[in-house]
Amino acid sequence: MQENETAGGGTLELISFEIAGQEFCIDIRAVREIRGWTAATPLPHTPRYILGVINLRGAIMPVLDLRDRLDLGHTEASSRHVIMVVQDGE
Repeated sequence: MQENETAGGGTLELISFEIAGQEFCIDIRAVREIRGWTAATPLPHTPRYILGVINLRGAIMPVLDLRDRLDLGHTEASSRHVIMVVQDGE
């Protein structure tokens, strides 16, 4: 986790992760949960980067392969991978 000053003088906390040897960061306030890898139920007629959906305490959540979405290759999921639950907007 990294901390940076924002333009308004507050602290911005970031969580970093690596995809295909590249480091990415996201505002930690957007991260709702980080959970161990769970296989998703596939959906027909979806883009390749949408792995399917999982049931998260009664809420159906899509699971995306961010590596594939960024055109950095397809992820072969293992027990070392995680699902990061992120909320963007409302």
